[in-house]
Amino acid sequence: MIKKYLRKHKHRVYVRALLNELRWDTINTTISASTTGWTDGVTKHLESNGKLIRKYERRLRWLKF
Repeated sequence: MIKKYLRKHKHRVYVRALLNELRWDTINTTISASTTGWTDGVTKHLESNGKLIRKYERRLRWLKF
């Protein structure tokens, strides 16, 4: 029981760290693109970041149970 809890806790910590990294990457990309210009690559990168954030937020919600 305790091993299962610890594994779940470590995974939650990992997912939270990954979400924070993705959010900061999105913010930095948006700021740099607003100064240098928006390209198709930047748009695709932000779109994929958004999808990953959505995916990991859902996973984090499931880990609460």
